[in-house]
Amino acid sequence: MKAKQLLFVLGCVALTATSCVSSYYRSVTHVAPDGMIGKTIYALGDSAFMAGNATHNPFLFVLNNDWQVTRFDSCIAYDFFGEKRNLNVKAYRHYSFEDETPVPPVREVMRPLAAPKETLKKQFRWFYTYYTFTAVYPEITDKGPIPLSRYLTEPQQALWLQGDMKDYQGMNGIELKSVLDDLEKDFLQWYAHSMYEISFDIVQHFDSLSEDKRYLPRLAACKDSLFLTNQPGREDLPDFSPTIICDLLDTHFHTLHFSNVKSRYAKEFEQQLEEKSQSIALFDALIQYELSLPGEILSANTTLYQDGALVWKVDAYRNLAADYTLTAQSRVTNVWAFIVTFGLLLGAIAGLVTYARSRYIRPKSKR
Repeated sequence: MKAKQLLFVLGCVALTATSCVSSYYRSVTHVAPDGMIGKTIYALGDSAFMAGNATHNPFLFVLNNDWQVTRFDSCIAYDFFGEKRNLNVKAYRHYSFEDETPVPPVREVMRPLAAPKETLKKQFRWFYTYYTFTAVYPEITDKGPIPLSRYLTEPQQALWLQGDMKDYQGMNGIELKSVLDDLEKDFLQWYAHSMYEISFDIVQHFDSLSEDKRYLPRLAACKDSLFLTNQPGREDLPDFSPTIICDLLDTHFHTLHFSNVKSRYAKEFEQQLEEKSQSIALFDALIQYELSLPGEILSANTTLYQDGALVWKVDAYRNLAADYTLTAQSRVTNVWAFIVTFGLLLGAIAGLVTYARSRYIRPKSKR
């Protein structure tokens, strides 16, 4: 991924705009009363996949024999934000959690979005049967060399990435906007620092391969100060890449040494940068997760509904700093239990009445 592409992704991070998403998926999960699961995932396949080339798999996971794939004419769907989304293929699977086998991702780096841990708990309570469904998208472990906690506290991460208002209750819109503006700037600074560290290490590595090593022992000493003196303004989009680092080092040491390194290893710079920032690919994907449970919905940690189903937005921002959990509970009325109970009550009442009459009604006296 080239530096400009990285900056484009970063712009999406800052704005959290759905229009920046390049891969959209609709995941529809239907839970039947018997606990069986029907899952349908929609995606956009390219012409090669639509022609039958399975190597061009458009999904985040491996399509094994458990999935029934259906290709159809291109159509336009609307997500819950009103954005147009093109979908032309779906994969369907019917299973129970007892028989479920883990679904491997197409690329290991996509595992945090491709393989959520889903559980279903079914509880019989005589009058009602309760269904509790949970899907956990695991925290992304590859977050780069700079800890996010250096720039954002845990409550700030929860607010910025998952919309958790627990520590910000009572704020009005003006106050909250000020908080979010500061969080956005700090988040961008964290990203800039991470890209700086990655790019600096790349330059340092390839400088160690060159014959002229006179500056190599001095790089570690200037690393932190170079970032502090050249970090972008808080209103600017960061632009750290190996080529930029070379320019900064040339200026710092008053030399053209690093320009020569840049010219010699330009192609390797891009390859290394792409390899070391693979997790950025996660931010290209958006999943619209829809869930239908039997009976009446009692609780859910979402307020979004579409076509009678609960809806969550799932993307890499939400599980960047912590697990992202989707949970909902419903209940089904056991009508037969009410009928049986009512019948038993009627029988008990009739028995009590019969017993009372037999005990308190005196026999007629003889004349």
